[in-house]
Amino acid sequence: MKKTILIIALTLTCCCACVGMNPYVQNTQKMAQESLEKMKRVNPSESSSALGINIDKDRLILAMDSNAEKYGFKLGDKIIAVNNQEVNNQEDVVRLMRMTKVGDDITLRILRNYSSLDIPAKTVDGKREQELFINTVEAMRDGNWKLCIEDARSLINTKEISQNYGLLYNCVACERITARRRPDVYEARILYDNWRLAIKEASINPRGLDSIRSGVIQNIDWLNNNGFSSFGSDLQRLLDGAERPNQTQNTSTNSTNANAPKKVESPPLDLFSPF
Repeated sequence: MKKTILIIALTLTCCCACVGMNPYVQNTQKMAQESLEKMKRVNPSESSSALGINIDKDRLILAMDSNAEKYGFKLGDKIIAVNNQEVNNQEDVVRLMRMTKVGDDITLRILRNYSSLDIPAKTVDGKREQELFINTVEAMRDGNWKLCIEDARSLINTKEISQNYGLLYNCVACERITARRRPDVYEARILYDNWRLAIKEASINPRGLDSIRSGVIQNIDWLNNNGFSSFGSDLQRLLDGAERPNQTQNTSTNSTNANAPKKVESPPLDLFSPF
């Protein structure tokens, strides 16, 4: 009897080790750890001051809430300075933004239609969205997929952007992988929404579609080959519609490959706390 129990225990241990070694799960948890370290680096004081905007790697505004809208910011504005301090990357913007306090006056210099424009604004408390974001990423790092899914859903209710759907997708996919289940329509829908929004956001940036095209195509293939062709075909339609005219035909002819299913890579998450 003791020998049987020992064999079962060893088998379970081996199975857990195999699941833990899954590259997708490992990469997701590694990405979460790196993102937490980056957030700590740019915001050591854990300031929660915010304007209510989200930017991409090129500092273009991809999403914003009503607070940012009322000051006259627009989607596609490129941030080139914060309080007269020039910024060169996404980290610079977040770091300078987090140096302010809730209720402070702040001026962002943006580039719009090849002209620079200074927009004065006042910061608000973004603590709730920031905490939800950090809690989600921490749960992802720790492999607490149930909590990760719960917090990511709450984050989506706060703001529907591709990054938040990407967080939810990674948590759902990792939970499914560790449970050794097949993908279902719920997971496919989240993946679809992530890339649907990614295409919309990338269209704001002249170089945006180039940066996500291969990821979109790969995930279209995955959706088609795993029985979710309605999602796959609609993503193809959205991609074709967003492409420049001289690239549409080339993308359409090379985007699908029905010969072999492909694994879904992690959505293009450049995880940064909203501000």
